[in-house]
Amino acid sequence: MKYLTNRGSATVSIAGLLIAIMVLFSFGAAGSGALITKHKLNSATDLAALSAAMSLPEVSAACQVAAAQLRRGGFELTNCQGGEMWVSLTTSANLAILSRPIQLNSEATAGW
Repeated sequence: MKYLTNRGSATVSIAGLLIAIMVLFSFGAAGSGALITKHKLNSATDLAALSAAMSLPEVSAACQVAAAQLRRGGFELTNCQGGEMWVSLTTSANLAILSRPIQLNSEATAGW
């Protein structure tokens, strides 16, 4: 009769622990990538709003300047409105985390 022992249980435990660590690391890397993209989107939106404000009082020209500035950064202008002394932008960026689409948005206003 063969007796059951605990031999090999440490190997199974370590393998499970390594898998759990790898999954947590993947979520951490994906989350930090989203935070970095959000920061870049906010910075690009601020820069585009300031660039657009330089083209005021013509709002359509200011919106074109903002859209061109954002395209260079890889972002999209979703809304642009303004007056003679101000311009307000809404931008977006799409990314996927673990095959799930996520849309990041940012807003900025600039003017005299």
